[in-house]
Amino acid sequence: MPTVLAMAEIRAKTIASHAIGKAVKKSIQKQGLHSQDLVIYDYNDNQEIISYSINTIKIYELSAEVIEELAHELDTIGETVVSIPIGNVMKSQIFSNVGPSIKIEVIPIGTVHIDYGTSFISTGINQVNHRIWLEIDTELQIVSPLKENKIMVSQQFTLVDRVMRGTVPPHYINIPSRSEVDDKYLDFNTFDFRY
Repeated sequence: MPTVLAMAEIRAKTIASHAIGKAVKKSIQKQGLHSQDLVIYDYNDNQEIISYSINTIKIYELSAEVIEELAHELDTIGETVVSIPIGNVMKSQIFSNVGPSIKIEVIPIGTVHIDYGTSFISTGINQVNHRIWLEIDTELQIVSPLKENKIMVSQQFTLVDRVMRGTVPPHYINIPSRSEVDDKYLDFNTFDFRY
């Protein structure tokens, strides 16, 4: 039974991922959004970025639209029956598609949770990668002849992915974090000094 449930989970995640992708695509097209609609960068006289602001209203509108579209997609799918040949349980390549099928139902429960995140990651001395993304979670229930199982499907969709370039500093010292340096041995080659 664990093998059957594992296979049903894979199929359920595929169904949910497809529904989430369609919902996000439809929502972005409906609202006619572009990445520059979601974040505004402020520049100084030298055309260097000095601040930014995220258009949270637009992101919340997009999130509400995605929830609505995803609920519609999951309702359209409804209960899906997945047939898994009993030969798959034997974990044999010869008998993998042989024998009668075990019917497993995949039922969308209807809970959708969306959150957005933002991050700045250094990609060099004078470069920073700015990302904004949606984190979408939905729950499905797998009903098999002997057991029920709920699974959470999560997907992350990048809305903004921008590398920003600044001026090269006159001095630069990179001291690695504790996780990068072994406590017993300190290799001075891991330090990065630039002047």
